[in-house]
Amino acid sequence: MWVVLLVAAASGAWAQSEPTARTAQGALTGLRAADGNYGVFYGVPYAGPTAGHNRFKGAAVASPARPPLTARAVK
Repeated sequence: MWVVLLVAAASGAWAQSEPTARTAQGALTGLRAADGNYGVFYGVPYAGPTAGHNRFKGAAVASPARPPLTARAVK
């Protein structure tokens, strides 16, 4: 009985938790999808700026995120 209750509580807590992904550039915190089946990450920088003196050059690698980068909205 207690095991079933514990498993049910743990799975409910997981469904409400914020998804976190660890990458080479640092950790990302996103949002749980409306149906709760997957995590979504918005506005994740994948390259450095290409404006100004970087115009017409290949994109540089994005700088490392300070833990954790909140990826919940597009900027």
